[in-house]
Amino acid sequence: RLYQDRVPEWLVSLVLSLAVLVLCEITPKTISLQRAERVALRMARLVSGATWVMRPVVFVLTAITRLILRMLGGKTQVRGPFVTEEELKMLVSVGEEEGVLEEEEREMIHGIFEMGDMRVRELMVPRTDLVAIEVNEPVEKAVDLVTKHGHTRIPVYDGNLDHIVGVLYAKDLLRAVVRGEQKTLREIARKPYFTPESNKVQDVLRDLRKNRVHMAIVVDEYGGTAGAVTIEDILEEIVGPIQDEYDIGEEDEIQFISPNEVVLDGRVSVDDVNELLKLEIAADDYDTIGGYVLNQLGAAPKVGATLKLGTGELRVEAVQGTRIKKVRIRSENPFQIPEVDQSQPSLSSSAQLAKRPQLPT
Repeated sequence: RLYQDRVPEWLVSLVLSLAVLVLCEITPKTISLQRAERVALRMARLVSGATWVMRPVVFVLTAITRLILRMLGGKTQVRGPFVTEEELKMLVSVGEEEGVLEEEEREMIHGIFEMGDMRVRELMVPRTDLVAIEVNEPVEKAVDLVTKHGHTRIPVYDGNLDHIVGVLYAKDLLRAVVRGEQKTLREIARKPYFTPESNKVQDVLRDLRKNRVHMAIVVDEYGGTAGAVTIEDILEEIVGPIQDEYDIGEEDEIQFISPNEVVLDGRVSVDDVNELLKLEIAADDYDTIGGYVLNQLGAAPKVGATLKLGTGELRVEAVQGTRIKKVRIRSENPFQIPEVDQSQPSLSSSAQLAKRPQLPT
């Protein structure tokens, strides 16, 4: 009998809850989303006024909360960001799913986020790959070097690579040759811009723009040359590989031989390998897969040397001096081979082994 007497109350509660949910929350939000700008402009003053009116109440409630936290030994001044980076990334991904953003736009936005914490040593051209010229070499040799490699900027060193004295611009070299000017490379080269390898990429990009230069010489903690980085290298982190006419003939960094086998260039970053192949290689003391293998072997690498890697095996395929050029990874579990994108020249599969080469340094 008690239950029967209370049925109307339960029914009223249910109906009111549904009415409040539909009429006071779902419907207003739906209308607001459809007319977001108009609703926001009309409601801005109302929200601002309500904020001002409720300020004393908020102050009292905040004071009580802080007092309770202090009594419990908690921190009272903890204030996190209104929107976190992960939430923004999620919104971008949702925007792609809803068709608001294209896949390329989503990748560019994510690239900007990732670049925020990236150090310049992670994307620089390493010292071993630098194309440079000695300052006392004749101009003719510099012309041959530019013609052979197709680079528009070449570091100039005095004695060895740890003493970079300038950066030779191809246009300056061409101008001097065409005009018949009897200048040395030291006179033609421009003043180099140096940056520590621990600098953040976004700071280096800002400094390059401020100084109106396109290349920075990266130095290590001892002042020696660690490598070089260009504006193009930095932009690639946002927009993806940029291919030009001088890329023809270079090999792909990542080649899928089969669903269970892949060949990697030793310069591929450990982060990229982990993301692409779903591996869990620790990247504490090294940035590239070649550096990881050197660290694990603990000696000069030899072709054929192998390492256990998760459920598979890593094998050294090619070596140049003490540098690992190619490695092959075989796994018991098939890799998830991404679709080949013609705009991404650094990735290929066995189905399309026509070389779509990577960006020149």
